[in-house]
Amino acid sequence: MGRSRGRLPGFVIAGVLLTLTLTIGVSTAQTLSPVSDSRTAFAMVPVLDDTGEWIYLVSAGDLSGANPEHRRQIFRIRVADGFAEQLTFFREGVEWPETSGRPDGPLRPEAIGPSVSDDGHRLAFVSRADPLGTNPDHARQLFVMERDGTGVVQLTSAPRSSEWRIDSVRIAGNGSRVVFASRHDLDGSNPGHVAQVWIVNADGSGLLRLSGVSTDSGMPSISDDGERVVFTTVQIWGVLADGSDLRMLFDDFGLYDWPVISGDGGAVYFRSQLSVLPGPACSSGQDLGVVDWDGSNARTLTHTELGATGCGTTGFPSPLDDGSSVVYSDLTSGEILTVDQATATQVRLIPAPGDYDVCSGSSVSGDGSVIAFQCLASVSFGDSNPDGGRETYVMDGDGANPRAMTDGIVGGSYAPDLTSDGTVAAFVSRADPGAEGGLPGARVYHA
Repeated sequence: MGRSRGRLPGFVIAGVLLTLTLTIGVSTAQTLSPVSDSRTAFAMVPVLDDTGEWIYLVSAGDLSGANPEHRRQIFRIRVADGFAEQLTFFREGVEWPETSGRPDGPLRPEAIGPSVSDDGHRLAFVSRADPLGTNPDHARQLFVMERDGTGVVQLTSAPRSSEWRIDSVRIAGNGSRVVFASRHDLDGSNPGHVAQVWIVNADGSGLLRLSGVSTDSGMPSISDDGERVVFTTVQIWGVLADGSDLRMLFDDFGLYDWPVISGDGGAVYFRSQLSVLPGPACSSGQDLGVVDWDGSNARTLTHTELGATGCGTTGFPSPLDDGSSVVYSDLTSGEILTVDQATATQVRLIPAPGDYDVCSGSSVSGDGSVIAFQCLASVSFGDSNPDGGRETYVMDGDGANPRAMTDGIVGGSYAPDLTSDGTVAAFVSRADPGAEGGLPGARVYHA
């Protein structure tokens, strides 16, 4: 699914980027030091490759001295020493997803970018640039490039006459294919400009519309081998990469969003509302559900073992690579929970908090060994955060050893990402945790 999988909806942050090399079991705070002196580092949420070698992000900062006009470009930062390298040099920059109205407001989960293959060798992104002479009208197009910024390939040829967006970009874990959503009529099969889900090979061949339904489709997720795709209308659909075997994964009258397919393609997690799936469901709020790839064994997972009487709202599901379990945030109670998909057994990793001790934004490493999350306060962790700012924490996969990664005096940190083995975490902060002064969020940090 690429390194954009299983993430909380991202944030546009006027903030710093922090990267932490984590040692499982260490409980002391990390020491942060500045590696960049950018004073306008407006940064999208960072994306790690699975090796933990590089962090990729979109920023309007001049992180390496080559972006004095502060255009939105793609950068990578080396974890080992904080070396920042600019990968795109487009006059038009790259596309910047829209927020919910606040400068730090949540994005649609499908709007995070760039999308990075698991090995970090390929990136997919959207831009109006014309680097190859094949986009003279400067329309929004989908591109891929190699990890060092070379080998740029334009994957779409959308007309400038319409301003339809290309979003929901997801590259397969092996970098072979890219899925995305758009209202464009890219192959003559969508004259009504219905929102459709598309797939294309990373070399630009094989562009294909995958969604064959008459209603708007979106939020695609792709398996690591690039062979299986799921997406949503008001239902969850599955289809093979060659367009065959398109089917509704289950048939009822619920409302569904945020489908995420496990890396191995065996399980599909999603949020359900007004669900009539087996298991307790809510007439309001949003439950977490799962269905096998073949459409069997569809069921709700939340509010089954906890004895909850009310309906909660679950956050974005973050499954393990093998799909065996999923970590999620209960946005109503502020808890972090994990659910075994075979038994529907839930475990509270972060219990129901006290006043303002609200946790969310959970992200799990692919092997399940580490979970990163954020809390408004830290009553659960010895009250080490008296200012009550939104701070980033990590804990072991079983909920043991929770520890703070930040303790900003002003501002907060958001949207953590983890490598598959849980040894490296990256996130964005609006605070000045290194206490160097200057504008809040004015530098890039490495720990």
